This record gives sequence, structure tokens and C-alpha cells, in this order.
Amino acid sequence: MPKVEGFSLEYCIPDELASRFATHVLVQRTDHEVVLSFFEAQLPPISGEPDEIAEQIKERGGKLRAECVARVTMAASRMPDLVQVLQKTLEAHRSHSGGAE
Repeated sequence: MPKVEGFSLEYCIPDELASRFATHVLVQRTDHEVVLSFFEAQLPPISGEPDEIAEQIKERGGKLRAECVARVTMAASRMPDLVQVLQKTLEAHRSHSGGAE
């Protein structure tokens, strides 16, 4: 977003907007946009010994469902800013947590 003199953004997150956990991210691009799709993969409710679990997974076709919990489209020209803030956040996290992921 272009900077406008004399104004700053006030970030407002609606109370009804749910936070979801993402285990996977899919990044797609077009000529002018980047689409970020965030997915949550959950293990199905299975239990047993390792060989029994493997058999149950095989019976389900060996697939694990990943539900899209958020999808964001942004201008490709904004990607360098996003990458920079993500990199800074990761570095701060590593510094604070002693390098643990």
C-alpha cells in the first residue's frame, strides 16, 4: 500500500474472525498476484499398534485430508515486503528461542 503522509494504519481484527492453525501452505502465482492458501491437516481418529494404524491408513486410500483454513491473494509487487517481515520475524523467533524451531 502506498504511504500517505499524515496517516497510519489502525489494524482492526473483528471479534468473530477465528484464528486457525495451518500445517501447510500452498503458494500459487499469476502474472500480477500471489495466492497463499493455508491448510490444516489432521490425523483421522485411528488408534492401535503401528501395523494396525498403517493398515487403517491404507484402508482410507493412504490420503490425509488437509482443509483450507484461509486464502489470501495479494499483489505480487508486495511479496518482497512480506518476505522481509517474515524473515525478520523468523530471526527474532530463533534468537528468542535459542535457535529451536
